[in-house]
Amino acid sequence: MLASSGYPAYFLAISSPFSLIGTAWEFGKKQPALKGVAFWFFLIPGALMNIFSTLMDWNENGDFLGFTEAQQDMAVAIAIVAILVLAVVMLWGGACVLLIGKKLVHSRAGRNRTSLAAVAREGRSFILPLLLTQLLRTCFTLLWTLLLVIPGIIYSLRTIFNDIIVVTEDIAYRGALKRSKDVVRGNLWAMTWRMVVIFLLVYGIPNLISFLGYLAVDGLAPASTLVMDVIDAALNAPATILALLSMMVLFDELKTV
Repeated sequence: MLASSGYPAYFLAISSPFSLIGTAWEFGKKQPALKGVAFWFFLIPGALMNIFSTLMDWNENGDFLGFTEAQQDMAVAIAIVAILVLAVVMLWGGACVLLIGKKLVHSRAGRNRTSLAAVAREGRSFILPLLLTQLLRTCFTLLWTLLLVIPGIIYSLRTIFNDIIVVTEDIAYRGALKRSKDVVRGNLWAMTWRMVVIFLLVYGIPNLISFLGYLAVDGLAPASTLVMDVIDAALNAPATILALLSMMVLFDELKTV
């Protein structure tokens, strides 16, 4: 159906990426708990993941702190386990952001607030459903991709809101994937280009700064690279929260189209 302006109705019904980000920003800055989530669930784990990755790169490129080959292998194994654990912590952080974001749907003025401890306790219960739903989504995406690449990409896009659905609607596993496809159905292009612009706007500047920073410290003392690992995490922590909240606003609007 075309609107009077000549554009499809959904182009007018769904806000622009700038408006979606703006709504998420205005809500987020009124939520003190998000600062704690950014620090404990994204900055610290992100910095440690970067540092472990850097140490693994150093291990591959030469002697690692004078370790023997067996000690190097053990260090790599420990680093991999640590990265996986930290990834789960960041998944927990994502659940916390989405729990706080539920208020964005019901009260965009952001007057209802919660403490970091309370949201962390509630978010912990979503770790396993989120993890298993993501695993299921990955398996289905790979199966579609093995058949043809394009169907795999389309399936991945249609199920992009699975984590939001798990947390905000308490629907997990295949139910969450089906719910996401139902919401996106008929609005795939409208959702996709907005999502791409949101990610470019939110992550573009932080990652450009990180890229330039890593170039600047290349060849300097090894400690400078580790400092950049921390700075990179500090830049991406608030960006991740803003991206999640923006996608939540987009999801909320798609439900009404």
